Amino acid sequence: MTIDTSMFSSKDAFDIALQRTGHLKSNLAFRCWAMGWSTPLRFEAWLRKADIVNGALADAQREFEEIASYLGDCRVSRIVDIGCGHALIDIFFWLRYQCSLHLIDIENTHSRYHDFHETGAGYASLEAAKLFLTANGVPSISIQLTNPRGMEPIDRDCDIVMSLLSCGFHYPVATYGDFVRSALRSGGIFIFDMRKGTNQESFLDSFCRHEIISESLKYLRIAAIKGD
Repeated sequence: MTIDTSMFSSKDAFDIALQRTGHLKSNLAFRCWAMGWSTPLRFEAWLRKADIVNGALADAQREFEEIASYLGDCRVSRIVDIGCGHALIDIFFWLRYQCSLHLIDIENTHSRYHDFHETGAGYASLEAAKLFLTANGVPSISIQLTNPRGMEPIDRDCDIVMSLLSCGFHYPVATYGDFVRSALRSGGIFIFDMRKGTNQESFLDSFCRHEIISESLKYLRIAAIKGD
């Protein structure tokens, strides 16, 4: 199936490039953005919109296949995605499982940073994410949107809570700890990226067990399973 990305604007490509900086042609535009000058990055996002979006979508598909291989025959009827960005990976979950999707992201912040900080920074659009999903067949009724800056996220009986390159990677995993534990059903799985060297291992003590799905230079992709 061909995934339709025609609804994404150059502004969406700008945000997606900040989520996946590896798809920028050089680091110069990103360095300028980090110093407060966005024009070079906005120009590249306009000029190379298709390359940036399609490259990030290909990343999302590879990551989905990795996670789906780990999940095997697990039941997946509802997913929460913390730091969902433009929901690129979520379309693959829906295509495989026809699951309902709860998308959570702070969308925009004045802060400009990457790496690891006490709070997250936002480069996303929940509206654009929903347009992307519905254009590719996801029923609107199956999509829930929450910007936690305006509304506290609430959910129950979820099979998976997921946060890739967001909670645990850019800011402490404990930020959403209470929500994750309340949102997961018994036996549900929290999949997240734990940045190495950030001393967050104690967070896993509240789960019955955890497994490493994959490892990269900067993080461990972890599946933490909720007990009874």
